Amino acid sequence: MCGIAGAFDIPDASRVVSIMLKALQHRGQEAAGIVSSHERQFYEKRGFGLADEVFSLVNFGQDLPGTMAIGHLRYPTSGEVHSPGAIQPLTAITLHHGPMALVHNGNLTNDLPLREELDRIGVLFRSNGDSELILHLLARSLGDETHKRIRQVFTQIEGAYSLIVMNGERIFVAVDPYGFRPLVMGRMDGGYLIASETCALDLFSDVRDIVHILPGQLAEMGPDGIRYEQFSQSTIHRHCSFEHIYFSRPDSWVFDESVDAVRVRLGQALARRNVIRTDVVIAVPDSSNTIALAYAEEAGLPFRFGLIRNHYTGRTFITPGQPAREL
Repeated sequence: MCGIAGAFDIPDASRVVSIMLKALQHRGQEAAGIVSSHERQFYEKRGFGLADEVFSLVNFGQDLPGTMAIGHLRYPTSGEVHSPGAIQPLTAITLHHGPMALVHNGNLTNDLPLREELDRIGVLFRSNGDSELILHLLARSLGDETHKRIRQVFTQIEGAYSLIVMNGERIFVAVDPYGFRPLVMGRMDGGYLIASETCALDLFSDVRDIVHILPGQLAEMGPDGIRYEQFSQSTIHRHCSFEHIYFSRPDSWVFDESVDAVRVRLGQALARRNVIRTDVVIAVPDSSNTIALAYAEEAGLPFRFGLIRNHYTGRTFITPGQPAREL
């Protein structure tokens, strides 16, 4: 799980992306990064820590100029936790078909054979994460148009991926054929915003026409507008259940459903299945608050706050290392 965001044809795009990343901070807290594009040149800022810490001293207009930008929050499910080379967005500046940057949320299941194959032909890696494999495959792909090269990569990778790819003048958005991780997009001021969850778009009052990128769908945004294509027609979808249970913010819509409403139904279903006669129902904060409250209401039991979480620390579940989580 990671948080990704993008802005296309938006004034001060990098600042807008930084605001969206702060709204998605619950999805990754180890590192953050933004790459912007101005006159086909990339500008980059990455670092370890929360979005506020990484971007606190950034002058967005000077350091990250342009009307296109993509950003990432890292939850290290693949690769070394403290590897600078694994901090996204990942970039390739000197490709024969122009510069390219990408952000990836998900996990590839065929990363080991892909890495061995690329290693045999002399590819140099900056990290041992699976996201870098996608960048190398894009760099080696053939075709006269970027969307064709991206589709070629999709024939080589397997697993879960929600992607935002940026070249000098376009942004491409895609979700794997199973739709494992969510990705949403909305229109604003003639441009587009992309994010892992709708809570990042809700910050802007003039965002409209919010759509969920469908499984196996590729969207391309450019000077000539937006176009969609279906690169996979899979009828089997595998949405990650943890998105509704834990990962996502309760005020988001994920997989076209309200996260809060799903948690209410979970609590009600649990109470109907198994009511324990006890004095009080207490949530383990924060993701179970809604579930516990719905359980208590359905079971006719009192709900109280018995465990108080320190909101000045990050999310426990995504903290790397069992000793740190236990502490």
